[in-house]
Amino acid sequence: MGKVAISMNGFLVARAVAIAVLATASLSCVHDLAYAAELNQTAEKKDETPAQKLSTEFREAAERATPGLVTIYTMRGPHETPEWRSMEARGGTHPSTQKTSGPAAYPDAGSPDEQGSGIIVDSQGLILTCHHVVAAADVVFVVLPDGRRFEPVEVYSDPEADLALLRIEGAGELSAVRLGNSDELEVGDWVVSLGNPYELKRSVSAGIVSAMDRWVPGIPHPMIQNDTATNPGSSGGALLNLDGEVIGIITGAFGSREEFQGIGLAIPVNLVTDFIGSRNNERPPMQAYLGCQTQKLSPEVAKQLELPVAGGLYVKDVEEGSPASKAGLSEGDIITHFDGQPIDEGFRPEQLHDEPKPEEKHAFSVVRGGRSIAMVVKMTGYPHERMDTQALAAEHAVTPCEYFDQALGMGLTTLTQDVARELRIPIDQKGTLITEVAVASPAYKEGLAAGMVVVRYNEHATVDPKLYETAASSAPADRPVLMLVRSSKGNHLVVFDVQ
Repeated sequence: MGKVAISMNGFLVARAVAIAVLATASLSCVHDLAYAAELNQTAEKKDETPAQKLSTEFREAAERATPGLVTIYTMRGPHETPEWRSMEARGGTHPSTQKTSGPAAYPDAGSPDEQGSGIIVDSQGLILTCHHVVAAADVVFVVLPDGRRFEPVEVYSDPEADLALLRIEGAGELSAVRLGNSDELEVGDWVVSLGNPYELKRSVSAGIVSAMDRWVPGIPHPMIQNDTATNPGSSGGALLNLDGEVIGIITGAFGSREEFQGIGLAIPVNLVTDFIGSRNNERPPMQAYLGCQTQKLSPEVAKQLELPVAGGLYVKDVEEGSPASKAGLSEGDIITHFDGQPIDEGFRPEQLHDEPKPEEKHAFSVVRGGRSIAMVVKMTGYPHERMDTQALAAEHAVTPCEYFDQALGMGLTTLTQDVARELRIPIDQKGTLITEVAVASPAYKEGLAAGMVVVRYNEHATVDPKLYETAASSAPADRPVLMLVRSSKGNHLVVFDVQ
């Protein structure tokens, strides 16, 4: 019995050893197979060219963000009134087709561009796009990637920042994009643009960051300049890093609207997150609100005007009830100092909005009628809009000329309330209406057009052609002419250099 037990024990031990050996061999085989597969994958990766690897990066970045891309459609009222069509039938021409001086940083909100892009920033139905995509729209539709169409129940907009949030309901759980950190971007980094230009669904292009903190006239915050393709309909789309994170919102291109010049502009996503938070009062407004429009003067003009600084900001317009208005700032004033800092060639007009905080008080030095005036302005937060109030493009009327300025080459007449109403200008606006502009004249070269209104000639209000003539005849021959002109889109300063 003892021998049988010993024999049995030996058998069990031998069996256990055999199993262990087999298990070790099996594990070794599995390891070898896994290692071989890894080597194979490594070899395949080594076989990829740098261009193929970059192509994969582009493709994967676009695929990550595509579920969060939407199309924005807008419907606007008629841009041509029956009166305008009747004028065209009589052989009239549209004065507003003349090109005004200066580049257009934002697409014209009154243009017939009725489609744009947007991105889903919250799975419960929050859509981000550009303000100019939905500005002046009577109806807005959001079309999701699956083709479903929704009309927003809320539009929260900031015209200054050119951002808008649309909230839709009943869409269920949506796929939101991931927001990155635009501060981590550097010049030369690869970026991918994702949008719906020309109503072409999901159009992807790639490029590099051309410049960071690019300041563009008319835009109150720095932009990301890049060379990805930007076309009508791209606005509101996403600028992505290679991880598929949104690091910018495409807002348009700098230069000609008809042809892309390779200068695309995007709003940094870090500014966008502040805007999104301001909707729920989670963060303070992006900018302090002053409530006036200014235009920078050149050192040459400042010298001719005998200003105390080599520059200055000409006040083109002051909003009623704004902090600027309450402090006493007026049209025609020239701001020379801000908190003791001279407004010279190195000063950016945007600093009036970017550096102050809401509710702060700031000191301004202003030149008015040759005298220096000190004033204190208490800033407020910029008032965001819950609905669009921007007017459609104006239709210009044709009116006979009462006085012709031979020096500048333009005809003028008295502005009536009826004409102002047709031009989409406030009916209480005082000024002299431009009825014609001679080709190649100084007025023509400075971008003036029939249908604009001259509000001021130097320091004189030009309520009618007679006052305009008096102001023109008394203007010093050795100083530039500062002309404040009104159109449907606001006030504009035009400087005629005597030289």
